[in-house]
Amino acid sequence: EDPVDAWRKHNADLKLRMDFLNDKNFKTLKFKSSKTDLTMELPEGHIWLSGASKDPNGVDFNANMPTEEVFSMPHKFKVNGIVHSTKPLVYGGNVIDDFALTFKDGKIVDFTAEKGAETLGKLIDTDEGSHYLGEVALVPFKSPISDTNIVFFNTLFDENASCHLAIGASYPTCLKNSDGLSEEELKERGLNYSLTHVDFMIGDEHMNIKGYTRDGQEVDIMIDGRLQV
Repeated sequence: EDPVDAWRKHNADLKLRMDFLNDKNFKTLKFKSSKTDLTMELPEGHIWLSGASKDPNGVDFNANMPTEEVFSMPHKFKVNGIVHSTKPLVYGGNVIDDFALTFKDGKIVDFTAEKGAETLGKLIDTDEGSHYLGEVALVPFKSPISDTNIVFFNTLFDENASCHLAIGASYPTCLKNSDGLSEEELKERGLNYSLTHVDFMIGDEHMNIKGYTRDGQEVDIMIDGRLQV
């Protein structure tokens, strides 16, 4: 298959996932696996985006290659539970591994790490916003990167093998009608501000994700690492 044709087909698949999630307009996501039990609310007017987009002239554009994710933002103050990493994270040249974060009302209130606990603590303490999340991204467990069974120790590759979250800043582009709003207005809508934005991987073959719409409908988004959309 021609590489460009394959790339365009993949981008079309990402758009289908993105459109499905945007059409559902979920209020809440629940992540459940062997070690993760996390509930996350999404802001009103949130938008799911994919790694594939178009530039101002309408030309297909991928900021990161490869890309497997569709992503949005959690509400800064509406994340509760515990989430466990599934791949190592390299930060500032140091490896953080086998770590867990506990959230209450969006804030990281506790953490543990088998390796790199001091580095993780410094990351969390970067500023006020680094105690909160800024991104949620969905990636199927079975992906070309995941299937290599290689840990690259580089987040731009490893994040394409796993669902992931990000400590720190949110992207205003993940909110409808965000252009022209002040920082305070964006904060009121649930946007998180921070000097940092660090992705960490949470997905594996046991991950299950349910979405709950604003009218109470329950939808299976992921079952045992397989996206249902």
